[in-house]
Amino acid sequence: MNTSVSGKTISIIIPVYNEELNIIPIYEAVTVILKNIDAGAEFIFINDGSNDGSLTILRSLAEKDNSVKVISFTRNFGHQAALTAGLDIAVGEAVVTMDCDFQDPPEVITEMVKRWSEGNKIIYGRRSFRKDGLFKRFSAKTYYKLLYKASDIKIMGNVGDFR
Repeated sequence: MNTSVSGKTISIIIPVYNEELNIIPIYEAVTVILKNIDAGAEFIFINDGSNDGSLTILRSLAEKDNSVKVISFTRNFGHQAALTAGLDIAVGEAVVTMDCDFQDPPEVITEMVKRWSEGNKIIYGRRSFRKDGLFKRFSAKTYYKLLYKASDIKIMGNVGDFR
């Protein structure tokens, strides 16, 4: 499927915390997906205080590909702070936020961009199932129920940060 949003740029924001084994595979997987979308793209990787080889890999990737930007925190500030830092420098008309560890399937980006090109402003990637343990499933379900009831903006459960 070739999705066209010609003349537009899509920013891919990926927080990284000790993900040295996943950086190149997620970059390559998303690059393949983006080749089928008629748009410019930028990658924004945020090193969230990793203590493995993540930063070295990110810097090397940025040297080879000028569409790759790297932000590096001096320590771990957390996933949400990393996403915010990426959003602060993103130049794309559309932004995709996703995890580095393939919890978020890159192939879904095509459908998200298609829905964006149809006029949707926010597209959430919602999990159809969770592989987590019983406690994690219970706590996530409880969290999303409370969020839904307390918020004016209704967000369905299992959406995570893939949007």
